[in-house]
Amino acid sequence: MRRTASSASVGGSCCSVTVSLRSTFRRSTPLSTDAPGEGGWRTGLLLLGALLALPAAGLELIPALEAAPRGNAAREAAAIELFNVHCPELELRRIPRTTQRNVVCALPGAGAPVLVAAHYDRIGAGAGVVDNWSGLVMTAELLREFSSRRRRSAFVFVATGAEETGMRGALALARDMTPRAMVNVDTVGLREPRVDPRSDRDLRELAHSEAARLGMTLAAPRIRWMSGDWEPFKRRGVPVLNLHSLRPRDERAVHTRRDRVERINVDHWERTLLLTSRILWELDQQQNWGEEP
Repeated sequence: MRRTASSASVGGSCCSVTVSLRSTFRRSTPLSTDAPGEGGWRTGLLLLGALLALPAAGLELIPALEAAPRGNAAREAAAIELFNVHCPELELRRIPRTTQRNVVCALPGAGAPVLVAAHYDRIGAGAGVVDNWSGLVMTAELLREFSSRRRRSAFVFVATGAEETGMRGALALARDMTPRAMVNVDTVGLREPRVDPRSDRDLRELAHSEAARLGMTLAAPRIRWMSGDWEPFKRRGVPVLNLHSLRPRDERAVHTRRDRVERINVDHWERTLLLTSRILWELDQQQNWGEEP
């Protein structure tokens, strides 16, 4: 999530998400102590062992979040490894005016693709788990699910870079592709999932409908200081859905030392995963959704 100036198994056959979750926040691997920034890639790569050891059928959430590297070069490398496990052909796209790359996995299918994105980069003094390793790990799990079952539609899963420095990864991506819908996953797991009211109206209605089927009521707070990778696509007329878990006063929870793994609520993260999976399933089944008649 980019912060702007403060002025400004569940029922149904759709979802095969199988996440193994710990009930307590016990650390099996200490968080990296590398200084923030691009450094610390050696420590980050050592932590990849924890990521690659995750079962192929699903993620053990807390170890995956604890394995979040500090440096953005290491975070990119970790995102590559997470995506590569279940991607038939991974593509790395350079982002102009930055050393970071977008990690892109395209799954074949009919029509214009549905884009699912989460940024991997971090900024500030925190561990970057809430913002946004929580979303990156979720997107990798969604990639695992959708790559392993029959789909009608094309999907593109992306771990975007340089979100925290002007959404440069998303800007480059929006210039290269026009999806029929874009689902952005950012800062999830603090509490029950929430939908940005600036999202496309029809996608908001779909999210509320699927949430109701799961026994959830989606809040839609307007958070003026929140921006993200959905914006370049919205400006280009792409229907977007921005899913998060923030409240207006959570400005202190991101880009600060308060951004740490202990803040993630396992149950809320899992429910957000299930909700997002159901939304994507519906978009897959409604093959003409978002396309011009």
